[in-house]
Amino acid sequence: MVGNRIGSVTSYLPVPVNIGGVIPIIFALAVVSFPVTLVSFFPVKFTVPFVGWTIDMIQVRSVIQHWFTPGGSWFGLLLYGIMVIIFTYFYAAIIYRPDEIADNLRKWGGVIPGIRPGQQTVEYIDRVATRITFAGAIFLAIVAVLEFLVPAWTRIPETQFSLVGGTSILIAVSVALETMKQLEAQLLLRQYETFIK
Repeated sequence: MVGNRIGSVTSYLPVPVNIGGVIPIIFALAVVSFPVTLVSFFPVKFTVPFVGWTIDMIQVRSVIQHWFTPGGSWFGLLLYGIMVIIFTYFYAAIIYRPDEIADNLRKWGGVIPGIRPGQQTVEYIDRVATRITFAGAIFLAIVAVLEFLVPAWTRIPETQFSLVGGTSILIAVSVALETMKQLEAQLLLRQYETFIK
Protein backbone atom coordinates (compact mmCIF):
# COMPACT_ATOMS: atom_id res chain seq x y z
CA MET A 1 0.00 0.00 0.00
CA VAL A 2 1.55 3.28 -1.11
CA GLY A 3 -0.56 6.27 -0.08
CA ASN A 4 -4.10 5.54 -1.31
CA ARG A 5 -3.00 3.14 -4.02
CA ILE A 6 -2.23 -0.56 -3.92
CA GLY A 7 0.75 -1.46 -6.06
CA SER A 8 3.66 -3.79 -6.34
CA VAL A 9 7.34 -3.14 -6.02
CA THR A 10 9.97 -5.18 -7.81
CA SER A 11 12.94 -6.13 -5.69
CA TYR A 12 15.69 -8.70 -5.81
CA LEU A 13 16.50 -11.65 -3.58
CA PRO A 14 20.29 -11.68 -3.15
CA VAL A 15 21.97 -15.07 -3.23
CA PRO A 16 25.69 -14.82 -2.43
CA VAL A 17 28.08 -16.57 -4.81
CA ASN A 18 30.59 -17.35 -2.06
CA ILE A 19 28.34 -18.30 0.84
CA GLY A 20 31.03 -19.96 2.94
CA GLY A 21 33.80 -17.41 2.56
CA VAL A 22 37.12 -18.96 3.60
CA ILE A 23 35.61 -21.58 5.93
CA PRO A 24 35.46 -24.40 3.30
CA ILE A 25 39.16 -23.88 2.51
CA ILE A 26 40.07 -24.12 6.19
CA PHE A 27 37.96 -27.28 6.68
CA ALA A 28 39.40 -28.90 3.54
CA LEU A 29 42.98 -28.19 4.55
CA ALA A 30 42.34 -29.62 8.02
CA VAL A 31 40.81 -32.84 6.62
CA VAL A 32 43.47 -33.33 3.93
CA SER A 33 46.32 -32.81 6.40
CA PHE A 34 44.75 -35.10 9.03
CA PRO A 35 46.63 -38.27 7.89
CA VAL A 36 49.94 -36.41 8.10
CA THR A 37 49.08 -35.21 11.59
CA LEU A 38 47.94 -38.67 12.67
CA VAL A 39 51.14 -40.38 11.51
CA SER A 40 53.28 -37.83 13.33
CA PHE A 41 52.02 -39.16 16.68
CA PHE A 42 53.61 -42.59 16.16
CA PRO A 43 57.19 -43.20 17.38
CA VAL A 44 60.07 -43.60 14.91
CA LYS A 45 59.99 -47.39 15.21
CA PHE A 46 56.50 -48.82 15.61
CA THR A 47 55.86 -52.48 16.47
CA VAL A 48 52.49 -53.86 15.41
CA PRO A 49 50.80 -55.58 18.38
CA PHE A 50 50.13 -59.35 18.21
CA VAL A 51 52.09 -59.68 14.96
CA GLY A 52 55.47 -58.37 15.99
CA TRP A 53 56.25 -56.49 12.77
CA THR A 54 58.43 -53.43 13.14
CA ILE A 55 57.59 -50.51 10.88
CA ASP A 56 59.98 -47.67 10.11
CA MET A 57 57.64 -44.70 10.59
CA ILE A 58 60.07 -42.22 9.00
CA GLN A 59 59.44 -43.81 5.60
CA VAL A 60 55.69 -44.02 6.24
CA ARG A 61 55.60 -40.37 7.25
CA SER A 62 57.46 -39.27 4.13
CA VAL A 63 55.13 -41.28 1.84
CA ILE A 64 51.96 -40.00 3.52
CA GLN A 65 53.31 -36.46 3.61
CA HIS A 66 54.09 -36.67 -0.12
CA TRP A 67 50.65 -37.96 -1.10
CA PHE A 68 48.42 -36.02 1.30
CA THR A 69 50.04 -32.58 1.27
CA PRO A 70 48.43 -30.28 -1.32
CA GLY A 71 51.81 -28.92 -2.40
CA GLY A 72 53.45 -32.36 -2.36
CA SER A 73 51.70 -34.24 -5.17
CA TRP A 74 48.96 -33.94 -7.77
CA PHE A 75 46.85 -36.40 -5.76
CA GLY A 76 47.05 -34.18 -2.68
CA LEU A 77 46.21 -31.12 -4.76
CA LEU A 78 43.24 -32.82 -6.45
CA LEU A 79 41.99 -34.18 -3.11
CA TYR A 80 42.29 -30.70 -1.63
CA GLY A 81 40.31 -29.12 -4.48
CA ILE A 82 37.56 -31.77 -4.23
CA MET A 83 37.34 -31.31 -0.46
CA VAL A 84 36.98 -27.54 -0.92
CA ILE A 85 34.02 -28.13 -3.27
CA ILE A 86 32.42 -30.64 -0.87
CA PHE A 87 32.83 -28.38 2.15
CA THR A 88 31.47 -25.39 0.21
CA TYR A 89 28.23 -27.29 -0.40
CA PHE A 90 28.21 -28.59 3.18
CA TYR A 91 28.67 -25.13 4.68
CA ALA A 92 26.14 -23.60 2.27
CA ALA A 93 23.58 -26.22 3.33
CA ILE A 94 24.08 -25.23 6.96
CA ILE A 95 24.11 -21.44 6.48
CA TYR A 96 21.69 -20.80 3.60
CA ARG A 97 18.15 -21.92 4.50
CA PRO A 98 15.70 -21.75 1.54
CA ASP A 99 12.76 -22.74 3.75
CA GLU A 100 13.34 -19.75 6.04
CA ILE A 101 13.75 -17.40 3.08
CA ALA A 102 10.51 -18.66 1.49
CA ASP A 103 8.73 -18.32 4.83
CA ASN A 104 9.96 -14.74 5.23
CA LEU A 105 8.84 -13.96 1.68
CA ARG A 106 5.39 -15.31 2.47
CA LYS A 107 5.17 -13.34 5.75
CA TRP A 108 6.03 -10.06 4.01
CA GLY A 109 3.68 -10.72 1.10
CA GLY A 110 6.44 -11.24 -1.44
CA VAL A 111 6.31 -13.72 -4.28
CA ILE A 112 8.61 -14.89 -7.02
CA PRO A 113 6.88 -14.29 -10.35
CA GLY A 114 5.68 -17.56 -11.88
CA ILE A 115 6.36 -19.57 -8.70
CA ARG A 116 3.62 -20.49 -6.23
CA PRO A 117 4.25 -19.61 -2.57
CA GLY A 118 5.13 -22.48 -0.27
CA GLN A 119 7.01 -25.63 -1.23
CA GLN A 120 7.51 -24.58 -4.87
CA THR A 121 9.22 -21.38 -3.71
CA VAL A 122 11.49 -23.40 -1.40
CA GLU A 123 12.43 -25.75 -4.26
CA TYR A 124 13.05 -22.84 -6.64
CA ILE A 125 15.28 -20.97 -4.18
CA ASP A 126 17.13 -24.20 -3.37
CA ARG A 127 17.69 -24.93 -7.07
CA VAL A 128 19.00 -21.42 -7.77
CA ALA A 129 21.21 -21.44 -4.66
CA THR A 130 22.66 -24.84 -5.62
CA ARG A 131 23.62 -23.57 -9.08
CA ILE A 132 25.17 -20.41 -7.69
CA THR A 133 26.98 -22.39 -5.00
CA PHE A 134 28.51 -24.57 -7.72
CA ALA A 135 30.10 -21.49 -9.29
CA GLY A 136 31.30 -20.33 -5.87
CA ALA A 137 32.70 -23.78 -5.05
CA ILE A 138 34.65 -23.95 -8.31
CA PHE A 139 35.97 -20.43 -7.67
CA LEU A 140 37.08 -21.34 -4.14
CA ALA A 141 38.72 -24.57 -5.35
CA ILE A 142 40.66 -22.66 -8.03
CA VAL A 143 41.80 -20.03 -5.51
CA ALA A 144 42.80 -22.73 -3.01
CA VAL A 145 44.72 -24.80 -5.56
CA LEU A 146 46.43 -21.77 -7.11
CA GLU A 147 47.87 -20.95 -3.72
CA PHE A 148 50.05 -24.06 -4.09
CA LEU A 149 50.61 -23.93 -7.87
CA VAL A 150 51.67 -20.29 -8.33
CA PRO A 151 54.82 -20.59 -6.14
CA ALA A 152 55.91 -23.61 -8.19
CA TRP A 153 55.26 -21.79 -11.49
CA THR A 154 56.92 -18.53 -10.48
CA ARG A 155 59.73 -20.06 -8.38
CA ILE A 156 58.75 -17.81 -5.47
CA PRO A 157 59.28 -19.58 -2.12
CA GLU A 158 56.01 -20.61 -0.48
CA THR A 159 56.92 -18.76 2.71
CA GLN A 160 56.97 -15.45 0.80
CA PHE A 161 53.95 -16.24 -1.38
CA SER A 162 51.76 -17.27 1.56
CA LEU A 163 51.69 -13.65 2.71
CA VAL A 164 49.64 -12.75 -0.37
CA GLY A 165 48.09 -16.16 -1.06
CA GLY A 166 44.53 -16.74 -2.23
CA THR A 167 42.99 -17.16 1.21
CA SER A 168 44.69 -14.00 2.47
CA ILE A 169 43.24 -12.04 -0.43
CA LEU A 170 39.78 -13.55 0.17
CA ILE A 171 39.91 -12.56 3.83
CA ALA A 172 41.08 -9.02 3.01
CA VAL A 173 38.35 -8.52 0.40
CA SER A 174 35.60 -9.89 2.66
CA VAL A 175 36.72 -7.66 5.55
CA ALA A 176 36.80 -4.64 3.22
CA LEU A 177 33.29 -5.40 1.91
CA GLU A 178 31.92 -5.87 5.42
CA THR A 179 33.51 -2.60 6.54
CA MET A 180 31.96 -0.77 3.58
CA LYS A 181 28.53 -2.23 4.40
CA GLN A 182 28.83 -1.05 7.99
CA LEU A 183 29.97 2.42 6.89
CA GLU A 184 27.03 2.71 4.47
CA ALA A 185 24.65 1.65 7.25
CA GLN A 186 26.11 4.29 9.58
CA LEU A 187 25.86 7.00 6.91
CA LEU A 188 22.27 6.04 6.19
CA LEU A 189 21.51 6.13 9.92
CA ARG A 190 22.97 9.65 10.16
CA GLN A 191 20.77 10.80 7.27
CA TYR A 192 17.71 9.50 9.10
CA GLU A 193 18.82 11.16 12.34
CA THR A 194 19.13 14.56 10.63
CA PHE A 195 15.78 13.98 8.92
CA ILE A 196 14.07 13.34 12.27
CA LYS A 197 15.54 16.51 13.85
